[in-house]
Amino acid sequence: MDRRRLLFTIWNWLPAFQAVAEAEHLPTASARLSLTPSALSRTITMLEDRVGRQLFARTGRTLSLNAHGRRLLAGMTSAYSALSASLAALSSGELEGPVYACACGPMAQVLVVPALRELQQRSAKLVPYVYGYDVVEAIDLVRAGQLDVVFASARVEASDLTTTFLGETSSGVFCGRRHPLFSNAVVRTEQVLQHPFVVSCSPTDGRPNDSFLPGVERRVDLYVHQSHVMLDLCLSGNLLAVLPDFVAEPHLQQGALRRLPFPELPSTPLFATSAGTEANQERVRLVIEQVGSLLAAAVTRPSRSESRGSTSEEDTEACDSPGREEDGGWPAMGDELLIHGEYAAAQRAYESAYRARRKAGRATEEDAARYALAIANVLTRKGRYGEAETACERALEGAAPAMAAALEATVSLIRCFRGDFASAKESLERARGHAVAATARSAGGGMDGARAWALVERAEGNLLLETDKVREAIAAYEKCVATCETVGDDWEQSIALFNLGDAYAIAGDVERATSLLDETYRKKDEIGDRWGQAHVHLVRARVALGRDDFAVALGEVTTGLQLATELADPKLTAALDNSLGRIRLSLGEHDEAQRAYRFALREAERCDARVDAMRALLGLCSVQLQRRRIAAAKGYAERAHALARQGGSRPELANALYALGEIATAEDRPADAASFFRSAFEAHTSKVTERAIRPG
Repeated sequence: MDRRRLLFTIWNWLPAFQAVAEAEHLPTASARLSLTPSALSRTITMLEDRVGRQLFARTGRTLSLNAHGRRLLAGMTSAYSALSASLAALSSGELEGPVYACACGPMAQVLVVPALRELQQRSAKLVPYVYGYDVVEAIDLVRAGQLDVVFASARVEASDLTTTFLGETSSGVFCGRRHPLFSNAVVRTEQVLQHPFVVSCSPTDGRPNDSFLPGVERRVDLYVHQSHVMLDLCLSGNLLAVLPDFVAEPHLQQGALRRLPFPELPSTPLFATSAGTEANQERVRLVIEQVGSLLAAAVTRPSRSESRGSTSEEDTEACDSPGREEDGGWPAMGDELLIHGEYAAAQRAYESAYRARRKAGRATEEDAARYALAIANVLTRKGRYGEAETACERALEGAAPAMAAALEATVSLIRCFRGDFASAKESLERARGHAVAATARSAGGGMDGARAWALVERAEGNLLLETDKVREAIAAYEKCVATCETVGDDWEQSIALFNLGDAYAIAGDVERATSLLDETYRKKDEIGDRWGQAHVHLVRARVALGRDDFAVALGEVTTGLQLATELADPKLTAALDNSLGRIRLSLGEHDEAQRAYRFALREAERCDARVDAMRALLGLCSVQLQRRRIAAAKGYAERAHALARQGGSRPELANALYALGEIATAEDRPADAASFFRSAFEAHTSKVTERAIRPG
């Protein structure tokens, strides 16, 4: 009998097999299907006879799937998921449901999110998720069914995928008003090549992707991942940039940019690549068409590419450099890049500025400590906690009390992120001692003393919050907010406000939390901190999920992912995807939850963010438990447990032990289950809740 005839023969027996496979108990399955146990048993026997394989190991009325049975169940689950998605697409509107897209490169970045938001205005039931992977990674994810469509400037030649050309745009070399070339009547090609560029690059290999002339050497000062950061740095007047003409046009009209005379650059194409067999193919087609329409509208706008126009005093101030200051302001460029989430560029800026300072013979011990602190901040945001901690510890010797306090407080924050609370407390005590000494040495400790106290108070709040002392954490964060107001640092103040709002959310004071998060968001928007804005959406999603307001929670996570698209920050993406997995799991959408958790695990493992990896593994465990796939669930729980034991995070250890207890219960091992539950209780005696990763 050929396979097609075999499938038609056994088709009506498959629901019975699925019910028994999921319950692994004949009476339970018979009750679910309203059939007698004997009839159900006969159906399973006929199925086994027809396929020629035993599918269960039998012990009385309990049946356990064997390897053949697990293989058949996996195929059925996959087939039913595809059928379910197809039926959903047929029975609902064309613009309903999730779409997973990836924007690769600067042109895709400026088109994909606006296009998706326009589609959402037509249908609020469309839920787009946007990621910022490199094109090679993204294509692999399309093939794996994780992504629906990839937008990139590289054509993908593959027989198993569909690639659509959406259009192309011209690009030019631009400078801002404060650049030396802006006012030159005559500019030659060799002059342009003598000035430094800011260049967009791939997040994985760091290669430029800004459509410059191939084979032509130029001076590059900064490599960034985000198109809007490249534009901002060009507007500041210090660096040249290659920009798509439609992106530069509004700034040309305002007189904030000049398109420099330069040989014609290669045009930049945009392609959409998708799998032609996706169940939601119609939705994907509409998304592709919308991005293509937006590109067509952008490149056909009237151009005044040679215009420089006039600029008001207000415009000139807006284009001022973020600060290549001398003396005490030497890390300013790195600070600005760090705020914008450009971690690699920030690290290079810090290194370059400090190296120049040492070469000039002006580097002091305080500069060395400040440099170490800056590098530690970058490494922490990359999830490279061990390196960050080492950088701080090396700079402690010889550091003045205020800087020593800041370094120790940063070590405390790092250890808290890693779940090493005992060591975090020790570092915090040392930091507090240094801060007291700095205050005693000079009246109030000066500005550095105030900044150190702010870090100490933040570290104290984080430690208290992670050890479930929420009210004490709120008090520490409130002191931190007050201290930051005296410092006058908008970024530090926005972090302090966020932490306080996060703590109030955990305490259940939703009204106060919402007010603080709204204020935080406004400040983050003013300083261009998309990373911080994405974290605000993360906490808002958790608050909405706590109220069972799944639609709002989903919207917050979606917007957070859109903001994070350009950041190339795996830790942030992992945190957002973990929250997305929780929402989808709460809605009973197992396939979507599994997809989100797999994204989260991929990103968490990329940057060694162990807490996020544990949460993803436990999320995948929950998905498999709900599907009654006990062996798979056990594998995820054991991996999470191993990570939790390595990192010493009590809440995550408790969660992992609790999951192992649930698995032991499902396997009918009550003694083992009781032992796991007891250990979970001992690991963390209060209620364990998932928290957003607080900006450090």
